[in-house]
Amino acid sequence: MAVWGKIIGGAIGSIGGPIGIGLGAALGHQFDKAADKVGEKQKITVAYVFILVASMAKMAKADGRITKEEIERIDQFFAQLGFRGETKKAAQEIFRKEKDSDSDIGAYFDQFSQLTKADLTQAQVLYSMLLEIAKADGQIHEAEIQILRLAESKLRLPVGYTDREVGSQHSSVKHAAEVLGVSESASETEIKKAYREKCKKMHPDVLRSQGLPDELVEHAGAQIQSYTEAKDAMLKALSA
Repeated sequence: MAVWGKIIGGAIGSIGGPIGIGLGAALGHQFDKAADKVGEKQKITVAYVFILVASMAKMAKADGRITKEEIERIDQFFAQLGFRGETKKAAQEIFRKEKDSDSDIGAYFDQFSQLTKADLTQAQVLYSMLLEIAKADGQIHEAEIQILRLAESKLRLPVGYTDREVGSQHSSVKHAAEVLGVSESASETEIKKAYREKCKKMHPDVLRSQGLPDELVEHAGAQIQSYTEAKDAMLKALSA
C-alpha cells in the first residue's frame, strides 16, 4: 500500500463521509481496528484505493450485469495496482459489496476530488480506468456513458472530455438510429420491425415495379447493407 502514498502526494484530509460508510459496510470492524494503527496519510491512501475499487464496481454493474471481459480487466487493474494477499481480499470484498449497494458514485467522485485537491492527473487516472472497464466488452452502454459524464463533472475534467473519449462510438449508435428511423432508446422489437420495413421498401422487385431504373435498383443493395449494419450496431448496443 506504500505506493499509494507516492501517488496521493501531499493530500490532506481524513476518511469520512460516503467512503467511511462504505468501508464500514464492506470490511466491518477490520478497517476500524486498522485505522487505530495508521497515520492520517495512510488513512487517505485507504480512502483513495476504496474509491478506485468502488467506482470500478459501479461502472462494471452500470448496465445491469458484469461480463467476463469486465472481470478480466478489473483483475488486470488489481495486479497493476499491486493488490496481493490481504489487500487483494479487501479490494475484492469492497467490489462485491459496492456493485450491489445503493451508494452514490457521485459522492465518491466528490470526495476523490477533495482528497486529491482536484488534481487533474489523478482525475484522469480514475477516469481512464472507468473508461477501460466500460470498453472491456466491446461496447460502451448508455448507462456507462452517464457515469463517465458524471465523473467528468465531479472530477472537474475539461468540459467535453467524455464526448471526445467516446463520441465516435456514441455517434455511430445515433447514426444507426437515424438510418432506421427509430429513437436511440428503441427496443429490440422496434429495431427489427423498422429494419424489415426498410428492407421491404428497398427490395429490387418492389423498386422495379415502381419503374425505377436499374442504376437505382443496384443502389438498393448497398442501401440494404447500410440498414443491416445499423440494425446490428443498435442490437449490439442493447446487448452490451
